[in-house]
Amino acid sequence: MNDVLDLDLGGFNHQNVIFGLRLTKKDEGFELVLDPCYGLAGTIQAAKVEIRMNPGKPGDRDAMDRH
Repeated sequence: MNDVLDLDLGGFNHQNVIFGLRLTKKDEGFELVLDPCYGLAGTIQAAKVEIRMNPGKPGDRDAMDRH
């Protein structure tokens, strides 16, 4: 997330598990909502969002090196 406009996070502790993650387009940019299961919860609002994905299987060192 780039150009963060607002940040409201709470409940952070030694073990953070989210129940859900929602990304919504808003007039001023994007809003990311972290629904809590245990620990961390909140929202992040930003003007821009960038998502990067690397080909390969998780833990595939060669795929990570190609990025």
